[in-house]
Amino acid sequence: MVKLSSLGDIAQALPAVRRLAERTGAEIHWLVQPEYAALVEALPFVAKVLVWSRHGGLWTRAKAWKELRRERYDAVLDLQGLLKSALPASLARRTGEGRKYGLPPPAAREHAWNLYHVRATLPAGKRLHSADEMMAVLDAFAPPPAEGEAPLPPLDMRLPPLPVPPPEETGPWVAIAPFSRWETKNWPAAKFAETAKILRADWGGAFWILGGKGDIAAGERLAQAIGKGARNCCGVSSLSSPW
Repeated sequence: MVKLSSLGDIAQALPAVRRLAERTGAEIHWLVQPEYAALVEALPFVAKVLVWSRHGGLWTRAKAWKELRRERYDAVLDLQGLLKSALPASLARRTGEGRKYGLPPPAAREHAWNLYHVRATLPAGKRLHSADEMMAVLDAFAPPPAEGEAPLPPLDMRLPPLPVPPPEETGPWVAIAPFSRWETKNWPAAKFAETAKILRADWGGAFWILGGKGDIAAGERLAQAIGKGARNCCGVSSLSSPW
């Protein structure tokens, strides 16, 4: 399974990957960028996580290539549909019948579709939600049963236990993830602060502001705007652990 990035896209890939495990009982290896590896490692239906860094040097790429060649895969499913994913998908060592599955254009871009043996079938002239497009790639490899499928149960991830809250913190814990790579996608910080104050007035509780190392300063400003009970965890938390 190849889905390198980004965080929201990986979340949207989860239904397809869960259905793959359910339909086939396959041993699933997932190729992902290093910053998202902790999330994929927490998935109980993924047996092995392979890391592919876009910005790594020659040695980093050589190690990733060696990992891809260590196994002989019966199928490689590229759910990304970009050249950055189709190329490492092509490096994976396959069995004699092993094929590469991916999206057709325009869902796939950068001529990535030329590197697939099988392209998913999508409705002509209509773009699907990306989660449905990825499900179509799965359907091309392992079609759904004729009798249909039950709804997926809640996802039970392999996560470490949450830390014990300090005695002075009562009420719910609320995680706030206000930042993205694109400023235009961000809800204004003042709106997050306003919402947190409303929740605090109704429920009490503590607010954990989540983000990467580049968000530390903005996280501190938001924590100050929220005031009591706000904790800036930017740069110290990870995708699988609050510390």
